[in-house]
Amino acid sequence: MNSPTVVNARIYRFRLPLIRPFNIGPSVITMREGLLLRCTDDKGVDAWGEASPLPGFSKDTFAEAAEALKVSAREWVRPRKPRKQEEKWSSAAVNASVQVQMWHTLLSTPAMPSVMLEIAALLEGDGDQLLRGAAQAAERGYRAAKLKVGRKPLEEEISLTREVRAALGPQCLLRLDANRAWSLEDARSFLHGITKNPVEFHAPIDYLEEPLRNPADRNTLRREFGIPIALDETLIDTFGKGPSDRQRAPMADYWVWKPTCWAMPYHLGTSDQLPPRVLSAVFESGVATALMGGLAAGSGRPAGLDTYALLAEDVLEERLPLDQPKVLLKTVLDASRRVDVARLELLYECAR
Repeated sequence: MNSPTVVNARIYRFRLPLIRPFNIGPSVITMREGLLLRCTDDKGVDAWGEASPLPGFSKDTFAEAAEALKVSAREWVRPRKPRKQEEKWSSAAVNASVQVQMWHTLLSTPAMPSVMLEIAALLEGDGDQLLRGAAQAAERGYRAAKLKVGRKPLEEEISLTREVRAALGPQCLLRLDANRAWSLEDARSFLHGITKNPVEFHAPIDYLEEPLRNPADRNTLRREFGIPIALDETLIDTFGKGPSDRQRAPMADYWVWKPTCWAMPYHLGTSDQLPPRVLSAVFESGVATALMGGLAAGSGRPAGLDTYALLAEDVLEERLPLDQPKVLLKTVLDASRRVDVARLELLYECAR
């Protein structure tokens, strides 16, 4: 396929309120701010990408992403020789440009009406809310659900997690995310508490995400309990602020990939035997969320796209239908193409 000839590139800002405040580490966010890159070809067809670094989480700032995205916009309209990786580098902007390429590929590929996108449930709230959410996820047929841990006293958390496992039942995998909250001894106590006296109708543990403050203890924990370990913040530290060499690629059972927070290390090839990736959203607009769904569809691993439900508004004319355990990928991608430009603020434009 010949590459499209882009004749115009625009950068827009968007601001989307959340339905309630959300804690990101020490920060509390009530609004999601981001950037959209719109590339129009000589046939009048638009392709979109999104750069939305998350304050308090991403390594690059909104201002850095905006400057890097201007460079990407100019290169789409007036291509030149590859630039140095360090020049105006931003994880969010790199992935926005990759998303534009994905759009071009999707637009030129025949529809795949049978491809399904699986979505993981996000369990939130206090104890009773969590248990109701777990029971509803099981009833609706979700194949995976995610629970944040490492926030409460250890015994309370052990008890609640056991109850959640029982409410989910054996057909739904439970993903646990500790956000590096524990020492090795705390993690041992937690895992012993939730796995002792195993019951066959409890939800199996899919993986434990970022359990330890000290990453050197990761393999010890995995060896002792046999529970898969997933990495998230470790990857943002490694790949979130610029190109990294292959020696720094951390190994685990899964990588949790947040595309707007860290760029896939494209310099690492298939021979590097990288862990399977689980796509995870952090309140992106429907543009990036749909494209993440495209990456996740067919992987056999439900994607963590449930933060989309916490957006009170979107940049699309109609919201993505993600409030269900499975949805046709074509339905999601078709909805993502209808961007309401009236909801956006134009920041930059470059024409051929």
